[in-house]
Amino acid sequence: DLDIGAAISHDTNIYSKYLFDIDFSIICRQSHPRVGSYISRDDFMKEKHMAWSSQNYSIGQTESLEEILAERNQNVLLSSESYLPLICLVEHSDLLMVVPTFFLPLLLQNFPLKEVQCDFFTKRSSHIYAYMHKAQKHDANLLQLIAIMQKKF
Repeated sequence: DLDIGAAISHDTNIYSKYLFDIDFSIICRQSHPRVGSYISRDDFMKEKHMAWSSQNYSIGQTESLEEILAERNQNVLLSSESYLPLICLVEHSDLLMVVPTFFLPLLLQNFPLKEVQCDFFTKRSSHIYAYMHKAQKHDANLLQLIAIMQKKF
């Protein structure tokens, strides 16, 4: 009854409630031949990358990230709605990927990947919302769950 995710297109049947922001980081394989632990904006723009995307979700990033990713769309080699295949492809190629920062401990522990630092994202976050059918927008249990998530994060 509750969907959690990035901003979606307006739908009068869906009630949304802002939850929190998630930050993003850049990753690549550990043995990437051109990218070390830091990447400049110019070098980032030259590299090909993988992109998570969904036809159901629209961009909900903060301005800095939205601007960079809009410019980067020219260099997207492949996009998918599933993270795992993209992570595996990044692991075995010279591609970069922007991932939610909270994934980093899991990714770095289980895949030969590294985080790439940069200074060109002034804010690297995306707004996350809870969605429910408008008929449920007064459901006490769902509202309590949303309040817990807002407080926790």
